[in-house]
Amino acid sequence: NRSQPPVFSLIVSRYMEECITTLEERKEFLRRVLPLLEKEYNYWMKERLAEIIIPGYGNVSLNVYRTEHWIPRPESFVEDRATASLPQFDSELKKQQLYQNIASAAESGWDFSSRWLILSGKTNIYKGLEDIQTVMLIPTDLNVFMLKFESLLSEFFQVIDNPTKDKEYQARYQKRQKAMDVTLKRLENGSPKWKDFDMGTMKSANRSFYISDISPIWFSGVDVDSAVLDLIIEENHAILFKYPGGIPVSEDNTGQQWDFPNVWAPMQHLFIDSLLRADKGSEGIYYKHALNISQRF
Repeated sequence: NRSQPPVFSLIVSRYMEECITTLEERKEFLRRVLPLLEKEYNYWMKERLAEIIIPGYGNVSLNVYRTEHWIPRPESFVEDRATASLPQFDSELKKQQLYQNIASAAESGWDFSSRWLILSGKTNIYKGLEDIQTVMLIPTDLNVFMLKFESLLSEFFQVIDNPTKDKEYQARYQKRQKAMDVTLKRLENGSPKWKDFDMGTMKSANRSFYISDISPIWFSGVDVDSAVLDLIIEENHAILFKYPGGIPVSEDNTGQQWDFPNVWAPMQHLFIDSLLRADKGSEGIYYKHALNISQRF
C-alpha cells in the first residue's frame, strides 16, 4: 500500500534520450508504455490528492504522501509499536493515524526528517516520530515531480500524434503550476521561495532550509529563469557550497536520518543536473557550481 516518488516518466524520458534514436521507434515505444504511465499518474491523482480552499483564490488540488496503512510497518514493527505505546496514543484511532503518518513519510523516501515533524510546544525542540504529521503537508518536491510528469505526458502524446491528450496534460500542467504558486511559493523581498504547505495551519510549514525547497529548479519546464536561479543560489550559497560532503538534506541536526549533516545522493544528482541543463553546455558559472557540488559529494 506504499508507493515511492513518481519518477517513472523521468526514467522513460531518459531511456528515450539515451537509447532510442528514430522517431518511429520512439512512437512504437511510447504506444506500449503510455498506458502504464497513465496508470501511475491516475493512481496519484486518485489516491494521493488533497483539495483545499485558498482564500481569495478558490479550490486547489495538489498531491500529498498519504498511505492507507493503519498498522506498524513490517520492516520496523517493533519500533512503530514502541512509538504507539507512548501515553498520547491512548486510542486505537490515534495509533492508526500515527502508523499512517509514519508509512506516508516512508513513501516519500525521507524516512525520517524534521520536515515531517511538529515543533513541540514553545521549546522549538523536535521530539521524534510521536510528532509526525506527514499527511497534513503538501510537499513541494512531490508536486514538482507531478508537474514534470504532466509536462512529459503532454510531450509524449505529441510524439504519437494525439493532440487531444497533449492538450489535456498541457491544461493539467498549467492548472498545477497556478496551484503551486498560491500554496508553495511566496515572495520575500522580491525573491521567490518555495516551502511545503501545512494544511492544518494553512501556511508554510518549514522553519529552515530543506533541499526540497530548491526542487522547483530541478527540471526545465518549471518556470524558473536564470535570474531566479541566480537569486536562489545567492540566498542559499552557504548551505549549497560550504559543506565538504555536498548539500545537506536540512540544517536541523535532529538525529533523524534525513536531516543535517546527512546528504542524499538523488537530491545532489537532481540539483547538479538542473545546473548543467541551465548551463547549456557552455561550461559557465552553472557548470562550475555543478562541478563544485559533485566534487565535494
